[in-house]
Amino acid sequence: MPLLPAKVLDRKLKWSDFKKTEMEPPTPGVPQISALTVSFYGYAAMNVNPVKNSSPTIYKATTPTVTVTFDKTSWVASYVLDDWSQQKQDDLLAHEQTHFMITACTGRDFLAELDAIAAKTFSSAGDGVAEITAVIAKYERAKTQAIQDKYDADTKSSPTANAAIQGKWNTAVEDARANKKELRATLKTATLIP
Repeated sequence: MPLLPAKVLDRKLKWSDFKKTEMEPPTPGVPQISALTVSFYGYAAMNVNPVKNSSPTIYKATTPTVTVTFDKTSWVASYVLDDWSQQKQDDLLAHEQTHFMITACTGRDFLAELDAIAAKTFSSAGDGVAEITAVIAKYERAKTQAIQDKYDADTKSSPTANAAIQGKWNTAVEDARANKKELRATLKTATLIP
């Protein structure tokens, strides 16, 4: 069950991972996005094939692979690195790290569900394909983006000013990552998503 790249769940982001984008600081009291993490996961197509010499014929899905990507289009505003205190920079980087871990944990959970399908046998190829299709629908990008959007809405994309809720998100996502808990269930238990 490959989750690629190896150790993606241990990756610690650095500001050097982000493209520094020249921007003027925001006007006081006017919200402005100061950094953007672009990350996503994808999968290699799975096939459902007959098992050789099985009688009656049974079917198995091929081994799944899920890849998590931190995209090079991720950026940080120049004023963050040039003008902000180290603590404020660290707080924002931790916020972006949680964005990435939401993606990485979701990719891991997606792989676990696909891997469970690959461990089963089916009486028809269609039954296997139906299960794979249902899992793919469960993990469609829009559903993961809704978690990312809820995270930004709760923290107002301002981790220093909203430290309590930022800490709650950091703790829940880290709990899911470190303890190999399913992310969505962990966030629901923490009352962060419905």
